[in-house]
Amino acid sequence: MYVNIFVGILNGLVIIPLYLKYIDLGLYGAWLATGNILMWLTIIDPGVGDVLSQKVAESYAKNNRDEIGKQLASSMILSSVIVLIALSGGISLMFFIDNIVNVSPSIDIIILKKAFFYGTIGTSVTLFGYFLGGAIIGLQRSKEQGLMGSIRGIISFILKPIFLIMGFGLLAVPYSIVIGSVIYLILANFVFLQIIQKEKIKLILDYKYFLSYSKIFIYTFSSKMFSTLKNNVDLILISRFVNLEMVAVYELTRRPMKILYGFTSRPTAALIAAFANLKGEGNKAKLQDITEKISFLSLAGLIFITSGFIAFNKDLISVWVGPDLFIGQTFNLILALFFMFKTFTYILANLTYSLGNIKGNSLVEISGNSIALILLFVLGYFFGIWGIILSPFAVVVFVELVYFPKKLSELIGVSKNIIYSIGFTNIIILMIGAICSMFFYYLSIKNWGQLVLYSSLFMVVFLISSFSFSGKFRQTIKSARMILLRKASTN
Repeated sequence: MYVNIFVGILNGLVIIPLYLKYIDLGLYGAWLATGNILMWLTIIDPGVGDVLSQKVAESYAKNNRDEIGKQLASSMILSSVIVLIALSGGISLMFFIDNIVNVSPSIDIIILKKAFFYGTIGTSVTLFGYFLGGAIIGLQRSKEQGLMGSIRGIISFILKPIFLIMGFGLLAVPYSIVIGSVIYLILANFVFLQIIQKEKIKLILDYKYFLSYSKIFIYTFSSKMFSTLKNNVDLILISRFVNLEMVAVYELTRRPMKILYGFTSRPTAALIAAFANLKGEGNKAKLQDITEKISFLSLAGLIFITSGFIAFNKDLISVWVGPDLFIGQTFNLILALFFMFKTFTYILANLTYSLGNIKGNSLVEISGNSIALILLFVLGYFFGIWGIILSPFAVVVFVELVYFPKKLSELIGVSKNIIYSIGFTNIIILMIGAICSMFFYYLSIKNWGQLVLYSSLFMVVFLISSFSFSGKFRQTIKSARMILLRKASTN
């Protein structure tokens, strides 16, 4: 996981400036918008990997090998069909890219379509990789899955600058993604076969079981469809309602946030199988304790990250790609708060999902994302960038932040809404973050050295203040330290 964080940060700090050097800004903006279309192809995946990891982990805890064999066979068939549909859909959409994205005559449409074609191949390979990854995680081999994911990320990262310098231009991006994804698929397939051979698991194709197993995907497919559309339509709307240059400005301003907040939520995604395993064992007391600690530390960490982006994102964008590509502090504030709330509800959603609330999660996401889609089109048309930024923010606050804390409290068997307990204990940390962000925002930062120095100072001040004034923060950190020490001593 830490390798992925490091590679992700390097991708942001090193690769993006190279993109802007070797790729025309308008063409890069068009590619970002077509990236939304590539994500549309993943709509047909109803979340096979996620459901598989949850179901297999629960069956694995019960030592039900036949059930696992049926789950794996059913998921493999579904994934194969998904890949074929994605390939044919992507190739069909390729012919209409210039109309969907509203490409100007100055953009090289031939290069854009060629990049989209290879992007379709990379996406299709990745979709089948979800099946293998879900199976490996469900069988409690998260380390192996993490290692293979890191190898894929490192290979793609190394190849991108090489291809750019060699003169491939925009094509350097999909080429590197395809190669990394194919290598991951080969490794994952080898590991998967080794695991099922060692665990003596045989793939069992049962037609009646396949039909029964597939029913759950009715909800997850609908949820995934609306979620994918909502999350991957904003850049296209900006290209149509504003301009292609604003696509790059908007995306580059939020890119550091997407990277860091994404890594913040990743540990709970990795814990889905472990939580399902605990549920299978019936260990409710341990579930309650772990849930409270994860929720508290997650919110505290998100407050820290959000305060940092409010204080430093304008300086980060300025020294990274230039001040002209910063969207403005008001929009930056809204984006930072949105990512904080969205990441927190995503963490809670992972926990409820791992405890078997697949249908409930899907229904909430369907309703929330359908509302967000309507708002994006309507408010985006009338208010431009303002409407596009505020639409998903409203849905997260008034739908997801209301449902998931309440549902998680019910699933772990506590009468009090978990958001109240962890929310009130984080008020002190929230005040510390607000004070720190206001103070550091007004510092003048001109280069990377100053940015690293002041952001490090910000972190030290935040942590010391939180440890000094928040008893809950102090207690949780000490508890985590004791767990790590015990684990180290047993190893």
